[in-house]
Amino acid sequence: MNILICGGDKPVLQRLAQELDEPGMTVQTSDHIIDDLVFSEQAWNVLLIDLEGLDSFLRKLIPTIRLEFPNLPMVGLSIKSGLADRGDLKLDAYLDRLPQADDLISLFPQLAAE
Repeated sequence: MNILICGGDKPVLQRLAQELDEPGMTVQTSDHIIDDLVFSEQAWNVLLIDLEGLDSFLRKLIPTIRLEFPNLPMVGLSIKSGLADRGDLKLDAYLDRLPQADDLISLFPQLAAE
């Protein structure tokens, strides 16, 4: 499973990537989200968005990402402040803890086949 993590705080993203690292998961951080989605040779299975580091630029990109990559599951992550209702972002899921591969597969069963 290939996970791309984005947000506004690079050290936090790197820590999240280290904590998510487990066999069968490839995790990469991004502070140039469009480039990493469009030009990467990696096929991403999940886009994990750090809601606590969400800046206005990334917030404005979310609808564009949704249009360009309609089949890419987008998951909001908020660990420190708990899970706030961020329905205005129209993400596929919201988590208040780091997901394991099984968590993501239960949310998005199509990932089991990939």
